[in-house]
Amino acid sequence: AKFFDMAQQALGAFIGVMQGALAAARDLTEQQTKNNFVFKESAAAIRTFASGAAESFGISERAALSATGTIGNLLTAIGQTPAEAADMSLALVKLASDVSSFNNVASEDVLRAFQAALVGEAEPARRLGVNISMARVEAEALAMGLAKTKSAITDADKVTARYAIIMEDTANAQGDFARTSENLANQQRTFEANTENLSAQMGRFVEGPAAGFMQFLNDVVSRMAGPTGV
Repeated sequence: AKFFDMAQQALGAFIGVMQGALAAARDLTEQQTKNNFVFKESAAAIRTFASGAAESFGISERAALSATGTIGNLLTAIGQTPAEAADMSLALVKLASDVSSFNNVASEDVLRAFQAALVGEAEPARRLGVNISMARVEAEALAMGLAKTKSAITDADKVTARYAIIMEDTANAQGDFARTSENLANQQRTFEANTENLSAQMGRFVEGPAAGFMQFLNDVVSRMAGPTGV
């Protein structure tokens, strides 16, 4: 009985691991699909970055794709081209890791602050030392030659100016993850990212058979639920 209980517990643990792995693989696939749609021909560069983001920036492949896809979708909706959105998204996700390391805050919080800043919400970014006041954004847009007068500044121009300000005001933090990659906090970030990547790889291995089995179950349940029964 004791052996049976241990076997049952081991099987339950294995099933739990496989369920988590399948979920990780599914999430990764969904983020890859989203990036392909948002960035078009520029998606390859995003995938290359994401595949090595765990070691370089302490971000899992899924998290890197999720962040770039979310920012890229925002940028293209505002008027940036897929290529422009890809470059800006890559830079901001890398920067988020550096700012996270520099300020010892979660990279997710930094990314949310950057996303808010791009659309003109100043307060979250201000907590990270980034000032995107309206006056400064207008001055930046004019200095960059994006428009000749304030009245001629478009929404896309403002986004470009805010992006430039974000990069300017975070100069001290840039490169911090690489500089401090051996400290405990960043080693933990890398470990967690690698662990998530490993889980997704395990899920990919069983994803095909699992999908086939689910299709079989759906067919069975569909027939059972039909008007005439089995």
